[in-house]
Amino acid sequence: MEAVEESLNDTAHLLASLLEREFSQKNDSLEKISERILSPVMQTTRERDLNSKIFEITKKKVDLQLYVTDERGIVIYDSEKLKKDRTILKRTTYISPYKENTAPGLVCYLVPKKDYL
Repeated sequence: MEAVEESLNDTAHLLASLLEREFSQKNDSLEKISERILSPVMQTTRERDLNSKIFEITKKKVDLQLYVTDERGIVIYDSEKLKKDRTILKRTTYISPYKENTAPGLVCYLVPKKDYL
């Protein structure tokens, strides 16, 4: 389980870095940038047919959910479009904090769908 958490954390950092870079180069809001960049990627990921063998389990689909919050903890992007504009009070271990002076308050969360808040 720790390896899974580590991988989710690393991926959250990767996505946060991507958003930070775009945010620092564009005049769009973090919300618009998140939607423009993450939505097509998540759609393609959902449509992908897998046949991944993980120990005794064969994984057929990606069941990951991604959401991004602002500095107040309000969801500005949700890959499942369920919690947008809601405040996330509970923190998970799958967090990627922003870098100073790039995207203030940016936090990316990656959670297995069954664990979604």
